[in-house]
Amino acid sequence: MKKIIVLLALVCPVLLWGQNYKAKRDDDSGKYGYVDESGKWVISPKFRYAMDFDGEYARVQKEDADNTHGLINKTGKEVVPCKYEFVLVSPSGFPYVSITNHY
Repeated sequence: MKKIIVLLALVCPVLLWGQNYKAKRDDDSGKYGYVDESGKWVISPKFRYAMDFDGEYARVQKEDADNTHGLINKTGKEVVPCKYEFVLVSPSGFPYVSITNHY
């Protein structure tokens, strides 16, 4: 019984939170994208800058963005447009954005 509980404790977080994608800079293009745990590109390099995923979202800066940021989901879809000076995700999963120091 203890072995089953330990196994569930190890497997459930992976099932609940899914893949752990990491931001990575492509040496050839200089752009950022995302790789899975095996190092395979899962979101192609197309960002000027990217941060690791924090839960379901990651902060990115598009190539044409003028020092502004947005959020993408794990499919690479932009869920908060790259037009904000500052973007973060709260511990409860809600995005916060700033335009000229107004939150």
